Amino acid sequence: MAQILVIALKSDLHADSVTYFLNKKGIDVWRIDPTIDEDIPENICIVSNSCFEVLYGSGKDKLFPLNCNGIFCRFAIDSLVPNSEEPIKKFSISESLTAFLAPLRMINSSYWINDPWVENKVDCKILQSKIAKSIGLKTPEFIVSSNYSDLLSFYNEYKDVIIKPLSDTSLALMDNKFIEEGELFEDNFNAPYTAKFTPNNIDNKNIDNTPTLLQREINKKSDIRATVIDEKIFAIEMPYKEGSPIDFRLNKNDCIYEYNLPNNIKEKLIGLVKILGLRFASCDLVLDKNDDIYFLESNVQGNWLWTEINENINISETMADALINGKES
Repeated sequence: MAQILVIALKSDLHADSVTYFLNKKGIDVWRIDPTIDEDIPENICIVSNSCFEVLYGSGKDKLFPLNCNGIFCRFAIDSLVPNSEEPIKKFSISESLTAFLAPLRMINSSYWINDPWVENKVDCKILQSKIAKSIGLKTPEFIVSSNYSDLLSFYNEYKDVIIKPLSDTSLALMDNKFIEEGELFEDNFNAPYTAKFTPNNIDNKNIDNTPTLLQREINKKSDIRATVIDEKIFAIEMPYKEGSPIDFRLNKNDCIYEYNLPNNIKEKLIGLVKILGLRFASCDLVLDKNDDIYFLESNVQGNWLWTEINENINISETMADALINGKES
């Protein structure tokens, strides 16, 4: 029987959806939340002699990870650290995590959706933009600089400019004060979303040498989210209303439509995801007033449930089928 390993938080609804379709198709699913010590297999056996064998679990409840049809990973497993302060327990957890991860490192990236070690390398807006441009996708002009005069020069050249974070690091503002992530209260904080860059509102005393990303603002008609899975692509369009927030995550837009991407854009997006070494990505695009499409970035662990607006956009089931079919050809 085909076996699929799912690595995700227990609270991950996207992993729930894919697991549902895998179970519906009669697949043996092993799901592990690597942040829970009890989820890491208690019995791990790795044997190297005349052949190489790996086993997680025991009895009827066991998994041979090197023989999995596919691995669905929604977690940055390379960031795992022991969560105990007690020295012996911390050492024991660290040994278990290392033994658990060792066989997974041996599995070819083509069996993963997605390989987390590859994701870690390519989850970079600057790298993605360079590759996208090299294969013929339109990309907005941008600058990254720690020199404020460079940023002002870029602004003076294009005038309509946006500022966006380079990393995914949390930055929370509450009661006009930046706070630690652990101090956050539900729905009572702001995160660093994309916004207009207006230097007139900046106090020079608050400027340091933190590298900053500025990008030419596209006079957009719509935001487009295109989800790529191997050779398949699903796209939705969100028309932009003048005066709405630039970042569609802040724009409570109930108007979401299925969108038919031009074939040349589809081919380039599928090619981009392959060049990145991935099998899945959620690509953010912008359609401008001249109907030109600009690539912004690829979310290597992007969410898609909110885009499954009709039976044609069956991303979760397509993901399950891709895992069952195994290695991407």
